[in-house]
Amino acid sequence: MDGKGLFHRSSAGNTVIKFSHQIEPRPGYQLSVWRKPATGEAVNMFYVFNMDEAFALMMALERAMLYVCFGIPEVIRRAPAAPRQNAFAPPPEMRAAAGNPF
Repeated sequence: MDGKGLFHRSSAGNTVIKFSHQIEPRPGYQLSVWRKPATGEAVNMFYVFNMDEAFALMMALERAMLYVCFGIPEVIRRAPAAPRQNAFAPPPEMRAAAGNPF
């Protein structure tokens, strides 16, 4: 490997994921996954995407990273708020003293 890509090492083995542009033999973008278990042979898998497929994959991964980094947002339910009063209206006791029922 040339050292580029997303590298992950664990006790189970090593994994490298690469996404690269290629011209030959078929133009497009290549996603390759190289895996070497701690015990066993290395395995290499690749798939070539056209431009539209690569863009869709990029968008899906980009949006998924939000959830990977920050988790699924939790909806916080709040108790219903008290009815709001008009900030410019005088308090009820002043309205009653002035003889204004509104």
